[in-house]
Amino acid sequence: MASYTAPAFYPTSAISLFGAVPRFGRPDDLSKVITGESSYTDYAIGASFIALTILAIFLLWIILLIVFKCCGKRVGVLSGQRLKDGRANWFVRVTTMFTAALALVAGIVFLMTATSSLNNTFDSIRDGANVSAYQC
Repeated sequence: MASYTAPAFYPTSAISLFGAVPRFGRPDDLSKVITGESSYTDYAIGASFIALTILAIFLLWIILLIVFKCCGKRVGVLSGQRLKDGRANWFVRVTTMFTAALALVAGIVFLMTATSSLNNTFDSIRDGANVSAYQC
């Protein structure tokens, strides 16, 4: 039976950046959790920091939308009121269209990047499955 040696693992920049995310003193090394040097609860709390930050931003956004809606006409467009026709509103309209187009382009770029990374992941899994099938 042939022995298989896995190639050396070199982390990508995304993995290195994710490892540098603050965890408020919680462990960031999963191997310490597996070996029992650290508790899983501490690791999970540290790893969930990013998800909780995104959730907090989302909740703040929802609260602001509700507050603006309750303020009514005093805040104008922020409360969902229609823009009045006139020459003074061209800046608001152009800015809205520009940011919408920018968000669309950012979404397309994200999908293109994520798709190639996802394909590379499945290729690695498929290669690993093929190697393990030959070892049996």
